Amino acid sequence: VLKDYEKVLEIAHDFLEIKYHEAIPATIGKTNLYAMLENGEIIVGEDEIDVPKKHNGDLKISEIYLKPRVNAYYRALKVIKEADLISIGPGDLYSSLIPCFLPIGIKEEMQKTKAEKVFICPPLIKYGETKGFSVLDFSNEIERYIGCSLDFVFYNINFKNRINRHNEKSLDGNIVKINGDLNPNKFLGYDLLNEDDEIAYDSDRVAENLVKILELEEIR
Repeated sequence: VLKDYEKVLEIAHDFLEIKYHEAIPATIGKTNLYAMLENGEIIVGEDEIDVPKKHNGDLKISEIYLKPRVNAYYRALKVIKEADLISIGPGDLYSSLIPCFLPIGIKEEMQKTKAEKVFICPPLIKYGETKGFSVLDFSNEIERYIGCSLDFVFYNINFKNRINRHNEKSLDGNIVKINGDLNPNKFLGYDLLNEDDEIAYDSDRVAENLVKILELEEIR
């Protein structure tokens, strides 16, 4: 209706009474998400990548990209440049997280920023996107698309006595693999799950550990 996305953002922030934070899109350009599978097949759209309906979800994703290519939103570049810490995730790797780094300019700004870059690895793999993935696989893919190294990677280490509605059989094969050779200075394992029966992270636990990263930097 307004034909002005910046005005839409302003109205949304006012309507939701957001006073101290902002939700800033990676781009305001009109584009679509594409994925190339390991067999060369091209998948179009976030929905199909997220929940395979027309393609074989067992096939690995080789690459994702935007078409047409679009520029990053200038305000997104500004906040990356000025940030003290950038947390990535948790979320679906190819349909939620990596697409944020695909607009032109964001990858370059990620390489220049002095902010600590922290990836929060999800606790479970996702069919159609990350089948068989390990913590290191997730980390490597994020680094491939941001074009630089992550400073830290958080991952969950405790599933026992935390999940009531999921038995061990249903979890078998769905838990993200934890490699035995992870650098302990970069890969930090925490008990991150919430106390209810959902396999989801407790936001307070995640936030507390992110604050520790900032406090460590202050000491340095």
